[in-house]
Amino acid sequence: MAELPKRFFVTIEAPDAQRLRDVLARDLDLFAARSDDKGNRVDGLITLADAEKLVEAGYRVQISQSGDVRRGHRFIGADEWMRDTRSELERQRKKR
Repeated sequence: MAELPKRFFVTIEAPDAQRLRDVLARDLDLFAARSDDKGNRVDGLITLADAEKLVEAGYRVQISQSGDVRRGHRFIGADEWMRDTRSELERQRKKR
């Protein structure tokens, strides 16, 4: 299995609202965009190569942390999820 490229949590700042819409149209893993008195920005999870392309296109990219920090997830089946959820609910009921 090929290793995925390392990605980073970033904030991308656009010079204006139109440029923000342009960055949202790119094929990137982006979250909610916002435009206010602090500027036009969007958070995302992108590679350094993507960040470099954005900087070359005139965007400001602030890298906050590696995406590896949050990769500790695992997939579980419905049976395990139901068992854990029931256990948590029972624990909460006993606290009352």
